[in-house]
Amino acid sequence: MNQSELFTQIFSFLKDGGIDAAREETLILFEDLLGIERSRLAVSEDQLPPDAAQKVMDAAKERLSGRPIQYITGRTYFMGFSFVCREGTLIPRCDTERLCEQALEAAEKTAASKVLDLCAGSGCVGLSIAKLAENARVTLFEKYDEPLALCAQNTDNPSRQPECRP
Repeated sequence: MNQSELFTQIFSFLKDGGIDAAREETLILFEDLLGIERSRLAVSEDQLPPDAAQKVMDAAKERLSGRPIQYITGRTYFMGFSFVCREGTLIPRCDTERLCEQALEAAEKTAASKVLDLCAGSGCVGLSIAKLAENARVTLFEKYDEPLALCAQNTDNPSRQPECRP
């Protein structure tokens, strides 16, 4: 099966299964599970190995069972950044981006802001602020080991490394 045929099949499967954002979620599955860029999907007639097609179909079935796509792919997108995501941490929502925007506005008003992200989980909030607020010193606190490890994993900019503390 080629990429565009599989894309159409998965899209229809998700749409018929009641997934409102079927197109976007199909794109995410192809990008995150197979490493195929969005721009190549529409034009590619490249053949996929059977195991790749099965991998995406299994993920689509898992999605229809109600499991969030972020836990299926192990990725979430927040404030324009990609973060590792897994069960044991909350998936950031769009309304949480507004919280970040307000924190960024506040941080811009002072020369050297200190930002604390308490109960940081995966670190999406604090790490996004650290990436976007040049003048902010960001410290993330997390009580539990598993989310703390995930937060540390998502800290990927050594030059502006926020502190992830237990």
